[in-house]
Amino acid sequence: MKKQFIALASLSILVSGCGAKPEEKTAENTTGCDVLNIINWGEYIDESIIPNFEKANDVRVNYTMIDSNEGMYTKLLSDTSAYDLVIPSDYMIERLIQEKLIQKLDPNKIPDLSVLNQRLNDLDFDPSHEYAVPYLWGSWGILYNKNTVDGKEVEEKGYEIFQDEKYADRIFMYDSVRNGFMVGLKALGYSMNTTDETEIEKAYEWLVEGNKKVHYSFVRDEVIDGMVTGEKDIALMYSGDAAYVLTQNPDMAFAFPKQGTNLWVDAMVIPVGSKCADLSYRFMNFMYEEENALANSLYVGYTSPLDSVIQELTSKDGGYFENPAYLPPENGKLDEWLHYLPDVNEKMSELWLKVKDAAN
Repeated sequence: MKKQFIALASLSILVSGCGAKPEEKTAENTTGCDVLNIINWGEYIDESIIPNFEKANDVRVNYTMIDSNEGMYTKLLSDTSAYDLVIPSDYMIERLIQEKLIQKLDPNKIPDLSVLNQRLNDLDFDPSHEYAVPYLWGSWGILYNKNTVDGKEVEEKGYEIFQDEKYADRIFMYDSVRNGFMVGLKALGYSMNTTDETEIEKAYEWLVEGNKKVHYSFVRDEVIDGMVTGEKDIALMYSGDAAYVLTQNPDMAFAFPKQGTNLWVDAMVIPVGSKCADLSYRFMNFMYEEENALANSLYVGYTSPLDSVIQELTSKDGGYFENPAYLPPENGKLDEWLHYLPDVNEKMSELWLKVKDAAN
């Protein structure tokens, strides 16, 4: 689901002192472990956090970076005892729970989750936070060049703009099966988690028609530099990617589609075979210290799970981060969390290849 994340180092210019290294603390290591093995996305943590955690707990962190949930799953499946803390996305956590690859959490050892933004409570895949502690979250939206695209038109059309022939050869389509199909499904008023074969077929036809009309450029990480340089007029993008582009190119603007979008959350889980679960709990709590949560959200560009950090970064009265892509939208039932639907994903994957070839 995820890209390889790009750190928002440039935000230091905007933040004026915020995100500085937290105070060093000392704590006795009573966990019986001196190494914590973590799997996380690349460039998805503030660069000061790992060394500060190591110093604070007199341990070493063995940090493995991946670029997909499926890569994370493969590593975990090969040996659940090789890792102590993993940070997958919602639909993958749903799969890990079903396959009993992660353990239930001890509620007495996890952070105080009353600090969570209320929208992270009662998550479909883990409504009571029995298995997962939210790490960062975000959404998808439409980034566009406000000099060549009318913002009102984006608001009025939403995903329908991806079929507008005015923008032929000027649209980046993110090369993601489920989120690519989200465009077609949402444009037609369907759920992105539909299992209805007729709805999936209609979304496929919509996407094929769109590619024939507009000739999408299918990209992944390249979309970031492409929109920074103004290579295209419109792009389907992760909110954090868009937040970064907005800091680099003042000609760009961002909108959440009126038909709703994919909300996602990455969360910290403990594999069933972890030998250092107590140290994993320490890391979870360390990430929920407000100064660490603030630094992490600023560095990566995605939304913090802590409501206090969100309030600080989005406050119009002296807030640090007034970026429109930072805070996911609230469209009620129109916004959806992605579910693990293996049969649907297999079918969509086959059709997605045909969508990509439709303009040839």
